[in-house]
Amino acid sequence: MGCQKKSYMSIIPIIISVVLSFIVYSIFSIAIFTNITAILFTVLGISAFVLITLIISLFIVKKENSCICDYGPLLLLGSLGSIIVSGITAFITVTEAVSAVIFGIVTFFFALGIIEFFLYILCLIKDKCKCKEYC
Repeated sequence: MGCQKKSYMSIIPIIISVVLSFIVYSIFSIAIFTNITAILFTVLGISAFVLITLIISLFIVKKENSCICDYGPLLLLGSLGSIIVSGITAFITVTEAVSAVIFGIVTFFFALGIIEFFLYILCLIKDKCKCKEYC
């Protein structure tokens, strides 16, 4: 079995995602970026890649591996949330104030998905390499 995720480890990516979303909201509210459509399509593509990787790893990784149980739910939430919100936002026209709020929400889901993706990959590497003494 791999390294078990500690209970407090689930809240750290959420806190980092909230902080990043407020930073991005602040940047957009002072209108540094004006056209976010290209950024939203990039987020959509990266999130789709993360989701596809998660789905493929469900079939490849052994059932006794705990990485998918530890990091899968938040990874799924982050990737699906950013796909849905950025997909909807990329195809509708909104005001600048609303787009700043929406892009803050997209940033929250995207950051959560990316952080959990890297933690999931590191967990898989530790599990494959039998590096359990780092737990």
